[in-house]
Amino acid sequence: MNLLGHIQVARTQSDQPAFWLGSALPDLEREAGVALGDVSVWPAEVRAGIACHHRADAKFHDLAAFRTQSVALTRALLDAGVPRGAARAVGHAGWELLFDGALLTRDDALVDAYLAAMRHPVADDAWAAALRRRVARGSPWFYADPDAVTELLRRVLSRRRLLAFDAAHAPAVAAALRAAQPTIADSVDEILTALRG
Repeated sequence: MNLLGHIQVARTQSDQPAFWLGSALPDLEREAGVALGDVSVWPAEVRAGIACHHRADAKFHDLAAFRTQSVALTRALLDAGVPRGAARAVGHAGWELLFDGALLTRDDALVDAYLAAMRHPVADDAWAAALRRRVARGSPWFYADPDAVTELLRRVLSRRRLLAFDAAHAPAVAAALRAAQPTIADSVDEILTALRG
């Protein structure tokens, strides 16, 4: 799951932006390039959200809907000539990003919760700056756009030689993501129900 999925799950357990922030922090850590560090120094509500993140991820990655669809997306990418490492990475991460996009299109309140989480004050200067950048960018609607998700993944995966794909593969990646998008959207209720349980 990506950060919006985590915030959506966290909203079923708490109405506190600190908890929502904690549920997103492990995913933000990779993207923002800021280390989470010693979790014990974070406030209790944030720590509880971080724990929620790990519980949700453990359950999510075992869900048949995710596993089946992620494998199908990976196969479609391989069939389109995308390198194996990139196909596996996009099959997993691309699925999660499009899932976030599906959540955004179904629940207007998720945008408000996301921004409230990003605005929650934190003591660490590097994290405060990273969260301010998130707020300045506003809602991440681009998660609902396969072309934008493709470009994001191309940039992020370019840092890892075995997972990278070049611009020549971008149209095939975007086409595979676009083809998978309706099935991902159709699985939202099933997945959220399983995670709430």
